[in-house]
Amino acid sequence: MKGSGAPPADLGRHLLIGLEEHRWTSGLERRIRALRPGGVLFLTPTLRSPAATAELCARIVRALDDVPFLAIEEEAGAINPLRRWLPPLPPPRAVRGQIPAAARRRGEWVGRALRLLGLNTYLAAIPEASSSRSEPTPGSPRRARSSGKTVELDKAFVGGLAHVGALVCGKYFPGLSGARLDRSSRLLVVSKPMAEMWSGNLLPYRRLLSQLPLVMVSPAAYKAYDFDVLRPATVSAQVLEGLLRVKLGYRGVAVTDQLDSEYVCRAFDPVGFAVQALIAGCDLLLVHEWRTAEAVRAGLAKAFISEKLPSWRLEQAAKRLHSLTRHLSPPTGKVSSRAWSRLVREFMRFRTPDKIPEQKIA
Repeated sequence: MKGSGAPPADLGRHLLIGLEEHRWTSGLERRIRALRPGGVLFLTPTLRSPAATAELCARIVRALDDVPFLAIEEEAGAINPLRRWLPPLPPPRAVRGQIPAAARRRGEWVGRALRLLGLNTYLAAIPEASSSRSEPTPGSPRRARSSGKTVELDKAFVGGLAHVGALVCGKYFPGLSGARLDRSSRLLVVSKPMAEMWSGNLLPYRRLLSQLPLVMVSPAAYKAYDFDVLRPATVSAQVLEGLLRVKLGYRGVAVTDQLDSEYVCRAFDPVGFAVQALIAGCDLLLVHEWRTAEAVRAGLAKAFISEKLPSWRLEQAAKRLHSLTRHLSPPTGKVSSRAWSRLVREFMRFRTPDKIPEQKIA
């Protein structure tokens, strides 16, 4: 690719588009074919039934010819789309006896539900420990051990999801603990020093990154890494390249938080912000509105032609995306009622103490 030439035709691969439509229409097909996004995030209102979700996944893949990220997200219990049809499971750290094997099994059941629905990616909030409980200190060994055990349970849950073929995206790197709104800059700011970040916010990521094929970058700014000029981690080379890639050695896909959210729009132009995020090191850009997504793709093309967006950065991001999507299998578009009923029963058994299912996931 030459920076001064025509932009790549597949710039849409860098977009993860939010989907609110609950059924396939000719209008949706036209938008999918025109934008050719690298991923689709199924927003909660979209999920009307298991069968409808499975059909929608299959239709999207047929329109694109390639399998994109087909994702749902959960947010520490506040957002959990699977609760529409399945009994809620306890969080990993609340599993009876706090046994990593049980947390892993919980992840396997969630992953199996995704597979039946035709989904392949799970956006999961990574619980954070405060720095005061993250490392052993004199007089507080119990708290330190408790924090380490919590991370092990979360690691087991993520491992269970991966075991059945689900891609896991952990959010929000490098952690939102301690974030406060700065009224002058209109930014969320984490003011913790670097040592406190390392032993607190970053502790789960330090232990989980090797198991996370995708990681969502925090919308907050961090004084520990951008002290002179505060900028959100999404557009910070210090956070994305210096911390995530170099110091922590992460090689997976970096995803932005929602670029057309109220938080971003009140302080930035979402199109310019998207270009900055890709330049800084993000690979996949999350946008909810189709109109904004189309504007972002046009903005990326313009930045490429003007050589503001280097061709090597696009190639690097595209390579990371391809390394994950090339292994994805197309959904069947069907949900076996027998398999779904069996899954519901297993979810119910998992919720009951001393009745954690022993069946192994194929």
